[in-house]
Amino acid sequence: MRIVVLDDERCKPNMPAFDYLTKYAGMCGGECIQFTDEKWKILETACPVCFTRAKLCPGDAVKVINLPTELETDMIHRFSLNGFRLFKLPVPTQENVVGILGPNGMGKSTAINALSGRSIPNLGDWTNLEPQLDSVIESLPRGQLRDFFIALKEGKVRVAVKPQNVDRLPKRIKGTVGDLLTKVDERNIMKKTTEDLGIDHLLDRTVDQLSGGELQRMAICATILRDVDVYFFDEPSSYLDIYERMRIVKIIQNLAETKRVIVIEHDLAILDVLADLVHIVYGKKGAFGIFTPARTTRTAINAYLDGYLVEENVRIRDKPIRFLKHYDRGGAKGNPVVQWGDLEKKLGEFKLTAGEGTVHRSEVVGVVGSNGTGKSTMIKILAGEHEYDEGWVTKTASISYKPQHIDVDFDGSVQFWLDSELGMRWRSGEFNVNVIRALGVDQLLPKRVKKLSGGERQAVSIAICLGRDADLYLLDEPSAHLDANARMEAAKAIRRTMEANEKSAFVIDHDVYFIDIVSDSLLVFEKTTPREKQVVEQLHDIWNAKGLSPKQAENMSKYLVKLFGNTWSALDLMYHDEALFFDRLLKSIQITHGGAVIPFKRSENILQAIPRSTMMQINENELKQLVTQWVDKKTPLALHGGLATGPFDLREGMNRFLSSVNVTFRRDHDSRRPRINKGDSRKDREQRNIGDYYSYDA
Repeated sequence: MRIVVLDDERCKPNMPAFDYLTKYAGMCGGECIQFTDEKWKILETACPVCFTRAKLCPGDAVKVINLPTELETDMIHRFSLNGFRLFKLPVPTQENVVGILGPNGMGKSTAINALSGRSIPNLGDWTNLEPQLDSVIESLPRGQLRDFFIALKEGKVRVAVKPQNVDRLPKRIKGTVGDLLTKVDERNIMKKTTEDLGIDHLLDRTVDQLSGGELQRMAICATILRDVDVYFFDEPSSYLDIYERMRIVKIIQNLAETKRVIVIEHDLAILDVLADLVHIVYGKKGAFGIFTPARTTRTAINAYLDGYLVEENVRIRDKPIRFLKHYDRGGAKGNPVVQWGDLEKKLGEFKLTAGEGTVHRSEVVGVVGSNGTGKSTMIKILAGEHEYDEGWVTKTASISYKPQHIDVDFDGSVQFWLDSELGMRWRSGEFNVNVIRALGVDQLLPKRVKKLSGGERQAVSIAICLGRDADLYLLDEPSAHLDANARMEAAKAIRRTMEANEKSAFVIDHDVYFIDIVSDSLLVFEKTTPREKQVVEQLHDIWNAKGLSPKQAENMSKYLVKLFGNTWSALDLMYHDEALFFDRLLKSIQITHGGAVIPFKRSENILQAIPRSTMMQINENELKQLVTQWVDKKTPLALHGGLATGPFDLREGMNRFLSSVNVTFRRDHDSRRPRINKGDSRKDREQRNIGDYYSYDA
């Protein structure tokens, strides 16, 4: 089967492709190449001469692709004569989380629209403006997918979709978070779900006041509250740190115990632990996409990274993506490029603190930590956008900076944008091969900057940052909005650029695969409160006096601080009548030997460390009510902040970071990619016991 795909953006008047097609249209005496309805069209029944001419069209405007003939009966949807084609569909499966893995522009959203009933596939007949579900059902073989569409037609399947671009929600939705969630709460689980997602304190805020991560969790919550049969989650991990991503994993997996769930996810570490089955979608961006049958998650991700699908006998990547062993990194360190020490910076109620650190020549420093710990603030200090209050920073290095949020006010094409920023150097040489082409920027050149998608804008911004002549490159969340393949290519492009030019870089990101590929060392950020250590120590002494073991005292103290850490007046006031406070508190605590832990929702990670020799059962509601009655609502929140330590070598840095978010990683035997251990699994317990949160042993 031969298909012809024509890019209208590259065939506009005064473009080389337009002039070329004008020259050869009708030259064969037929209508193989024609201009109708203000668009060029190339018939797939064109004569051999016109096909040859179409292949030679300049500007990469026309693609002539040969596909296996047997795919012709598997075509699900076709947008136009020379438009995108989708082959096959993923299958929603009962009691499984089904993942979809593949690049953007391969038809994932088209597939979700078809399965959700938002649009009816035309089975390749793009002239049919009113396709019917009966035709779709007749075209499918007997099986789960056919049964699904029969149920969809009969109205027996209801669907809820969590959209991809949650940052657009404030433009579409007005009002408070609480009002929005109340309207969609068809399952009467709003209170529990908002608590599980950590957004119960946001209910009185308006939607336009939310951050990206808060918008994401609100959208996930609104989707789960719907009483439907199938749930679709499009990129649920965007804007979330790893702790929040792991919380989402548990929530979606619990949902899949009774419902059908399909997830599109580009963070491979999260997809690995979240999904039971994975469909790979491959093809050519903007031309065609093909869904493979479902594979086990490990098999699918390894095949995707290897770039070869054995069952289909198809290579989807020129070279496999490899993860380096720890001893392959580093070596002799070059001269210092930037140094800092005893840094302090206050922003409102936030305070960033950083000890001494050094970045050397040819070193890539990954920057990791939970949201709200000051990672972007630190980068902005190094970039000169923020002045620091205390400490020192060497300022001899020239800087190239890609910010987290890319606000571009450029009225022109991508090509002109690159010219204005980089001159002519991006057009040839190693930079063109290793960055421009690797990131797919060469395919975006005629596009207007204002019409770029989030991922396209990110790719061009990375290229511009890496293309500047600087000593130190600062990239804030470069994987955001990129698909899994583009993330791996971006990580390799950053490493290649630093190694080839002997430059240094800071890279902030939440994608562990990305950080693992790109980093030589890690700068670790943790949440702090100036008075937390003092309060924990005081509580620790009191719990010890009440007869708890030292470990139990430590964990109970951390729990109380974690649960009420933002209302420090409660911790102050309870000392005014300590005896009464703790007499009441101890009535809510039963100490049993060999019992079971009832974990706190907000402190499950902390309580996992309590020795099982003496378990505690605590009524959280009583405890919360008891403490909150001491809170002076008029007292402002205490100053909070972040602490930066390092840079450490990759293994030590990952161990520090992952121990703080209570997640362990192992290595895959075949690909050596990092894999998240399921909580409380044998491997998880083994690694915790020896403090190996980020294993390098496959």
